[in-house]
Amino acid sequence: MIELDAVAECGEYVLINETKNTFRPEYVTTFLERLGQVRDYFPEFRDKQILGSISSLRIDPSVVKYASHQGLVVFTVGEGLLQIRNEEFFQPKRF
Repeated sequence: MIELDAVAECGEYVLINETKNTFRPEYVTTFLERLGQVRDYFPEFRDKQILGSISSLRIDPSVVKYASHQGLVVFTVGEGLLQIRNEEFFQPKRF
């Protein structure tokens, strides 16, 4: 069994999101491990490009940096909507 907070499929892409009240670096590591198992549980995604994202009300800048270096999109709440916290030229990793 695998637990995923949100799965959004659009064309050739699947975005998988993990949401926490407070994100710690070890949560990022655990989520990355789960992303590596997604195709085992969802064989219908075998030909899709899987992207990972994390989201929280607030994420410490050090965790944003770590998650970004791992290829994850980082969302936080800002002005009533989600904001992407990755640097301007960030490229997400395909899992």
